[in-house]
Amino acid sequence: MQVETKKYDSFIKRHKKAIIIVWLVIFLISIPFASKLFSVVSYNITGGSNSTQVSGNSTLQQVLLVVQNNDIYSNSTKAFLTQLSLDFPDGNLTSIYSIENSLLNQTYYELKGHAIEDEQLYLMSNPNSSINDAVLSNISLEVYDGFLSSVNSSARNRPILGLALKTFVTGVVMGYKNSTPNSVYKEYNFPNYPIMPPVSVNSELVDPGKNLTLVSMNTYNYSNASSVISGLADKSGEKVYATGAQALGNSIQTSTLTGSLIAILLGLVIAIIITGVIFRSYVAAFVPLLIFIINVVVSYSLFYVIFHFILKTTISFFDPVLTSILMLGLSTDYIIYILYRYRQERLSQKNQEKSASLAFGWAGGAVLVSGLTVISAYVVLSFFNLPFIGGSGILNAVGISVVLLTGITLLPAILHLSGDRLMNTKAKRLNIGAAFEKIAAFDKKYAKEIIIAFVLIAAMCFYLFVTVAPNFNILGLLPSSPATASFSVVTNNFGYDIIDPVSLSFLNSSQTQSTTTAVINGIKSAPGVYAVTPNGGALTGDYNIYLKSFAFTTDGVNTYNNLNSYLENSGVKYNLSGTVVFVASSYNAIENDVYPLIIILGIVIFVILFTILFSAITPVRLVLMLFSILLIANAITVLIFYFLLALPFIVIAQVFLIINIMGVGVDYDIFLVMRIREHVKKGETNEQAVRAGISKSGPIIISIGVILSSVFFGLAASGIPLLAEIGFIVGIGILIDTFVSILVIIPSFMFLLAKYNWWPSKI
Repeated sequence: MQVETKKYDSFIKRHKKAIIIVWLVIFLISIPFASKLFSVVSYNITGGSNSTQVSGNSTLQQVLLVVQNNDIYSNSTKAFLTQLSLDFPDGNLTSIYSIENSLLNQTYYELKGHAIEDEQLYLMSNPNSSINDAVLSNISLEVYDGFLSSVNSSARNRPILGLALKTFVTGVVMGYKNSTPNSVYKEYNFPNYPIMPPVSVNSELVDPGKNLTLVSMNTYNYSNASSVISGLADKSGEKVYATGAQALGNSIQTSTLTGSLIAILLGLVIAIIITGVIFRSYVAAFVPLLIFIINVVVSYSLFYVIFHFILKTTISFFDPVLTSILMLGLSTDYIIYILYRYRQERLSQKNQEKSASLAFGWAGGAVLVSGLTVISAYVVLSFFNLPFIGGSGILNAVGISVVLLTGITLLPAILHLSGDRLMNTKAKRLNIGAAFEKIAAFDKKYAKEIIIAFVLIAAMCFYLFVTVAPNFNILGLLPSSPATASFSVVTNNFGYDIIDPVSLSFLNSSQTQSTTTAVINGIKSAPGVYAVTPNGGALTGDYNIYLKSFAFTTDGVNTYNNLNSYLENSGVKYNLSGTVVFVASSYNAIENDVYPLIIILGIVIFVILFTILFSAITPVRLVLMLFSILLIANAITVLIFYFLLALPFIVIAQVFLIINIMGVGVDYDIFLVMRIREHVKKGETNEQAVRAGISKSGPIIISIGVILSSVFFGLAASGIPLLAEIGFIVGIGILIDTFVSILVIIPSFMFLLAKYNWWPSKI
């Protein structure tokens, strides 16, 4: 049934200038809000903020420095850390040197106190004597003996350097200038200090080969701190990796913004070129750009209002990037599809008003059906609330709603105002329909063979879908940087992930020590666990669990899952926290929802299409086609990225493929089916309608499919593996839908099914 457009078209025509003005006003009002969107964007992939709120609005951000040298006890390392502490007096640096300096001061004043007490006792018992060097020497020996016997349990664990400590005590008691903490710190290096921290502290900061030292510091501005750290490292000759949540976030922010800008610019260039070629008009070429800018600004403002004022939360850095790409592709698709139908009608000698009415009725109706289906798919995604990408459901639904609104209001108003000035409606048509008719003839002749081959290919790809499990190693797909390289450097040198241990807290205060000990021993013997250490003392019930693999790897996730299962079965009450907990929980949540997501999306799409087409067979066939396309695209991506390039295949890419193919991929199927249905309603036979649909809609569907896939392939060309994998898997899926599904598979099915394409409809 043709969409009733006479009244609507008349309304648009009467108020075309007002509609354009309203959209411009909305655009201008939206600019201030849109500019604030990235203030609610989170670039954190570790699950924690690693920041501390201090007085006022200042926030201290924690940064972990990995200092690499052939000998981290060298003077160059010490000089680097000394200067770093001077440049960041509020940085609260924690390193072997800062801990040692603290112990030197603590011990110095402790010894001073003992010496003064002994001097007073000596003078009280020998009132006519004075304190000379000989007396001080004897007192220093007493202080030394008393110090060793009276130190607390923590101090007893310090490695005593014998003579060095004795010399230090003597110097403190006798007031030698070279025995002050400051002089010891300046004149000696770490291995020569008379006072050293416990072995456990040293081993947590220095690797066994003494090539790395870990330094924790705080800063108010990571970007400024990073440049200072880099300059100091170059000056001292140290190789320094800055890592942690802030460093990773900064790296992600820089790379994703750059990559998305490249992808959008590439997509815009391709859209402008293809639009200009199709309509042979410089004016028409820039219509998608104009409307896209309006769509993005208005959508960004809505995103900011929704997440900042209503939901009061942040959105993942994935979301605005991929939503912008999607909006560019669909905005261009809808504009070109409607304008192409208008041009077809004008070239068939219909007047401008009649051509506009037919374009908005048939092409606009297909766009409306398609847009509502896409929006519904993303609404479904938002209900799943998946980590990292759950917010994209809301963003995409809102963004595509804006795209749809401009497509059915602003575009018609512009077309009515500009008319034929938008494009060349008198140019001789290229005879490309004949080529598509030949394709249709091929589909008709070999329909059964085509479908059998396609089913076999989809079945083989299904095998890869269920056997090659994706992972959550986002870190392995980020551009190489100190923040990302540090994880493998530290793990390789220490032999385990010392950066992100799992924090275990026992919650049952009445739990017996024997139960705790048994559980801890079980954890220590678990595969993938390197060590378990008390955090603040065993009596607190808090422990750090160090894993052999870092958090983002499959081994790290599997180790966490095994630990969690072990603790659940042990019957104790506990809490686990840390990066690996966040990563594993996110991965498990997404992976567990993959199949329910596919099934629910399939049901939603079927219901929408059945309601509109009143056909059961065509929606089922369409949903099964989408399933097959995502299986093939998934298999191609696995073969290229996982097997050929040896890169992680992340579950986020797989979910984006599912959502975009089930949402966006349905567009072209609807465009073709609606065109075929139009010809059937005009009284043509099934074969005539399918041939007409391919010859008349095929060229424009191919064109917009190339544009949309190019936009996503722009992400693949960004040079950022994370965006490249997501862009490639979606782009290849769209190409398969465009060139395989639209041109070959759907026509073959529709030729075979004949009148059953529309069952139980009576058209």
